[in-house]
Amino acid sequence: MKAWALLWLVCGAAAHADVVEVSMRQGVPGKSPPAVLLRVLEPIRGFHLRLQRNDGESVELKEKAKVGQVRTVPLPQPDGRFRYEGTLEVTDREGAQLFMPLSFDTELWGPLQLQLDKAKDVDLAARSLRFRLSRPAARALVEVFTESGERAWQGEFTYAGEPAGTALEATWGKVEGEVLRISMRAFDAAGSYASVDLFPYSVHVPHDEVVFDSGKADIRPDQVPRLAAPLEELKRRVERASRWAPVQLYVVGHTDRVGDAARNRTLSLARARAIGQYFRAKGVRVPIFVEGFGEEVPRISTPDETPEEQNRRVDYILSVGEPGFTALPFPPAWKKL
Repeated sequence: MKAWALLWLVCGAAAHADVVEVSMRQGVPGKSPPAVLLRVLEPIRGFHLRLQRNDGESVELKEKAKVGQVRTVPLPQPDGRFRYEGTLEVTDREGAQLFMPLSFDTELWGPLQLQLDKAKDVDLAARSLRFRLSRPAARALVEVFTESGERAWQGEFTYAGEPAGTALEATWGKVEGEVLRISMRAFDAAGSYASVDLFPYSVHVPHDEVVFDSGKADIRPDQVPRLAAPLEELKRRVERASRWAPVQLYVVGHTDRVGDAARNRTLSLARARAIGQYFRAKGVRVPIFVEGFGEEVPRISTPDETPEEQNRRVDYILSVGEPGFTALPFPPAWKKL
């Protein structure tokens, strides 16, 4: 990532250089703008500096000065390259007017900004991502890694200098295995770049549902064998993925529509906690978070007060960061075991 500033200066009327010396100070992105420096070499009554930037903004300074003084005239400007045209009028000690035409460019760039929202801009099913840059885009390098840590795909995308803020897209080919990490480095036309590592990994572990008795959260002895296969699958995936990323387990409980909604929310959380504690006791060594969605996300839609065994269930999700859900009437409040 680079932040830089450049400028060029051309002064006319070189014969007056022995009266006032004109120079430039390079700007420091985020700290100070470029500036014109006027150093008085001979006694003068004063000077009058007039400058106009190519976008219409103007700078003007008129004042007196003594021999040896240096006047700093800042040139505040946004990121970009600009041309300044103008004159320096000097009144010498005899009252004569001396004119010096000025023409120069400044170029000031802060760090390139890359905007990308993992939840909104990454579509694993479509194998694509969208991003935006704070300056016109030139190209992007993308690498895709699976949960085994292997780089499964890499590619370069070129762009046509689309304006800052334009939504740009990069897509990748089919890969074997679950995508764990996507690395991107995006460049502007001047060669500055911004980079990001994304971890869109979020895997719903398939399993036979543990059947809970209506209104209860205890794991019945006859249901324990249903946890053997997902337990082994969790351990296998954790062993692979946790070497490359901070994988966590999220356990979500659900209920049917028997009882009131508030009670079902509490009951579903208790079911998630029971499953999470079982996995912890059996050696799943990653952080485990639990939450209950109550009756809000049924597998089978039913009328109120209808017992439905398939809605009394628990989901197991391995993810880097909180998994995303849609159509929830409340934001999840995860509890760590």
